[in-house]
Amino acid sequence: FCLNRNLFPMQEIAHWVFSVLVPLLVGVRGVRKGSLSLSGGIAAFIVGFLTCMAGWAFVSIVLGVFFSASRLTRLGHQKKQQLDSDFKHKNGLRDWKQVFCNGAVGTAACCALWAFQAGLWTLPPKDNNREQWLITVDTLVTIFLVNYSVCIGDTFSSELGILAKSSPRHILTYNKVPAGTNGGVTIMGLLGAIGGGLFVGLLFYLIQIVFPLSYLVSFMPPLRVHNTFLHDPLCTGYAVIILCPVAALTGSVLDSILGATLQYSGWDTNTNKVVGSAGMGVKHITGVDLLSNNAVNLLSCMLVSVLFAVPVYLPYLTLKVFPL
Repeated sequence: FCLNRNLFPMQEIAHWVFSVLVPLLVGVRGVRKGSLSLSGGIAAFIVGFLTCMAGWAFVSIVLGVFFSASRLTRLGHQKKQQLDSDFKHKNGLRDWKQVFCNGAVGTAACCALWAFQAGLWTLPPKDNNREQWLITVDTLVTIFLVNYSVCIGDTFSSELGILAKSSPRHILTYNKVPAGTNGGVTIMGLLGAIGGGLFVGLLFYLIQIVFPLSYLVSFMPPLRVHNTFLHDPLCTGYAVIILCPVAALTGSVLDSILGATLQYSGWDTNTNKVVGSAGMGVKHITGVDLLSNNAVNLLSCMLVSVLFAVPVYLPYLTLKVFPL
């Protein structure tokens, strides 16, 4: 399912129905199961709808990330309640801010792909060639995959790292810090980030094996992607299994650095828990109260997505500026 100006009317109708029903059912289920607040359910529907419009392969990744993250958040919830002051009232409940901050970059990439497919966004006539189409699609798919690799990597890292038996270390000073401190890392947490990225990479790779090119639209037939060198650097083949874990680990490290410097962490002597704001009886651990956790997640996704997308698009851009 991909909205395309070349689709038959019934195919297009089916795609619209699919794009509305799937995110609606997921949003309602999330609210009923307690994984999403009401605002989170509405945000999930919007993100899901826009993602579905780009292609069902993309929404498969989003669904995999959502369900695995929801399950993992509830893992070891009793210990997390003892360590994290925010966990008790959240208990895995995701609101609209979390949904949008984690999915904004990937959703933007899907909107761009949708615009391509619907003919709403076209290239100048002189650039309307096969290589340009392919490299643009590659770049957008890379941004999408990197975004959700960073998201699931951060979730795996945070949810597993806080359960680690060893004490976290501050990512910049390497001093021991209480579990739940922003900027604290553990080996278990970093491995969790890699595992999260590997999950996304393997899922996308398996989708491509079962349904070849399910993420790709028929821009300019005939389209023989497997014979095109430009189209095989990151988004297809075994490389995607390497791309996603590396992106997830990069995002986890960057997220920890931002958290250690731009997020406040303190120890509440009254509750013996890590808190995210200063107050009576709170001893400062690290960071300044500048960014929220959602803002850090969004910034990490944006920076890492750009970092990994540039190498995909740069060779084509270089050839355009300095033709051989």
